[in-house]
Amino acid sequence: MKYIITENHLNYYFKLISEQEDFDLGEYDDEDFIEVFFEYFRPWVKSTHGEDVGRYPMSYLLKKYFVEFCKYVGLDMDDDDEYWSQNQLVNIGREFVIKRKHTLPNLRPSVKFTEKYSKPINYIIKSLKMPSWMTFNFKETIPYKVEVEIIIDFPKMMVSDEKYEEVYEHYSVGPDAYFESFKDQIKTFMGVDFGSPAHGLLDINDYILLKGTEEFTLPSYQKSIKSSIKSVMGGRYIRAIKITTSHQGLRFKLSFSGISSWDWSKRGEIRERVKKKLTSMGFDSEKIYIEI
Repeated sequence: MKYIITENHLNYYFKLISEQEDFDLGEYDDEDFIEVFFEYFRPWVKSTHGEDVGRYPMSYLLKKYFVEFCKYVGLDMDDDDEYWSQNQLVNIGREFVIKRKHTLPNLRPSVKFTEKYSKPINYIIKSLKMPSWMTFNFKETIPYKVEVEIIIDFPKMMVSDEKYEEVYEHYSVGPDAYFESFKDQIKTFMGVDFGSPAHGLLDINDYILLKGTEEFTLPSYQKSIKSSIKSVMGGRYIRAIKITTSHQGLRFKLSFSGISSWDWSKRGEIRERVKKKLTSMGFDSEKIYIEI
């Protein structure tokens, strides 16, 4: 009995493995796309070349009918192309999904993670006891794919005596440590596992956003602060000053002239005077880093 696969039948299979319009192919592994390819390949062989041929070993069918099948489904292939590796199956399966504008089935929850667990999330955030100038802002446009924007109020941070605490032993002190501590707690106390949302798991990442750094990069401000730095005793030896901002604070790189490159003692004395000068301007001393 010859197996006939029609366009309607083909579309049925597409619908069978497709659940929604919005998708992120990055959530899927190569095996998922290979499965898409084989979902249609052998039925097509049976339909086109007969039931008996369709039972031949897959290795034979791929060598014999791979190019013909790809052309049948509308994929660009040259006559001299041939099957040579599983990477082709991955690429064809992925293009299959894209061309049909459907996604693969997934286990993604329909409710957003941040909505479902809003209360315990807020409780954990409070337990982190972050500095008042640092906050978490959650973004979740797709369920269980969460971005955490770690916002740092830079001007407020620079004049505050609050500092980062050691909240996660596996990370150095800083914003990332708070984020990792947050992840550890939602896993421990809420039973959340991390991974692909397509597998019903939570994909959560963070990035740091410094707010209010503009005033520190203005030419007029930098000129003023550099003038103050050069006014300290020995400041005449400072040839150039580079000022940068980070989540740790203000970093100053001082270049000298008229002092031997080996005279670390004199450079060190000038660095301490510069730090005292900056502290007198209202900056917290622990958030000033001076490189010489």
